Amino acid sequence: MILTMLIGALAGCGDRSNNEATTVPTGGQKVSAQIQVTNLADAPLSGVNVAVYSDDTLEDMVFAGKTGSDGVFSFASFSDGYVAVVSKLPVGYVAESCYPLTGEKTQIRLGAGVLTAEDMDTIRYSLGDAIKDFSVTVSDGTEVRLSELLRDKDAVMINFWFMNCQPCKAEFPHLQEAYEAYSEEIAVIALNPVDSDNASIEKFRKENGYTFPMGKCDPRWSSMIGTDAFPFTIVIDRYGNLSLTHLGSVPDAQMFKNVFEFYSSERYQQRFFKGIDQVPVGA
Repeated sequence: MILTMLIGALAGCGDRSNNEATTVPTGGQKVSAQIQVTNLADAPLSGVNVAVYSDDTLEDMVFAGKTGSDGVFSFASFSDGYVAVVSKLPVGYVAESCYPLTGEKTQIRLGAGVLTAEDMDTIRYSLGDAIKDFSVTVSDGTEVRLSELLRDKDAVMINFWFMNCQPCKAEFPHLQEAYEAYSEEIAVIALNPVDSDNASIEKFRKENGYTFPMGKCDPRWSSMIGTDAFPFTIVIDRYGNLSLTHLGSVPDAQMFKNVFEFYSSERYQQRFFKGIDQVPVGA
C-alpha cells in the first residue's frame, strides 16, 4: 500500500456532535475571563467558534462566540468546572471534545489531526495550514510517517516530481548536496503523485546516488497541495504547519541550504513563504 491514511480517535470530556456554538449574551456584564486559541507555535487562530459550558456534560451552555484576530474569546465570568468546546477550525486542525478551563485565562493549543480517505478528496492546503499526519511507503519499502519525522527533525521538506520531468531531475543533485549537509536536522522526501511505481523509483534513486527517501504517493496529493505543475516543493515546519511552497526547479544547492539553515535554527520563529527565494539568509 503506497499511502496509508491514519484514523485516530479524539480524546476529550464529552460528545460535541450537536453542540455548534450559538451566541449567548453576557447581559452587559464586565468581561473577566478569556480563552485564547493558538497553534502549537502559539500563533493566534481567529474566527474559531468557542462555547463555554458549566461542566463536562455539555448540557448547559453559558457563553459562546468567536475568537478575534488575537485568537481570544472573552466572556463575563469564570467558575470552577467550566469547560470549552471549540469548532469551525482552520484547515488541518483538530480539537479534543472539550477543554477544562484552568482559570480566568486559558490557552488552548491546537495541532494537526490524522489524514483520512475523506480528507484526501476534500482538503486543499494553503500556507499556514496544519498538515495532517500521514504515512507513505517509499521506494525501498520503508514506511515514513510525518509525526515521527517531526519528533526527530526540525522540519520536513517534500519535493513533488515525476519521472519524465527534466526540471525535477535537474534540481535533485542540488537537493542531494544540501541534504548531505543537513540530514541530521531536516527530513527530505521526494514524492511522485503522477506516474511510475516504487520499483522504478528505487532504480532511479540508486542509479543517481540519492540518499533521501523517494517514492510514489496518492495522485490526490496534487489537488491537496494545489498544483498540477512540477517540481513543487513544500516545507512543513517543526510545529506541523505548511510553512513554505515553491513552484519550479531550484538552480543551486545553496538555496536549499539557506532554507535548511533557517528551519533548523535554534532561533526559529514561525513564518510563511511563497517561494524559496523569500526565505531570509542567515536569519
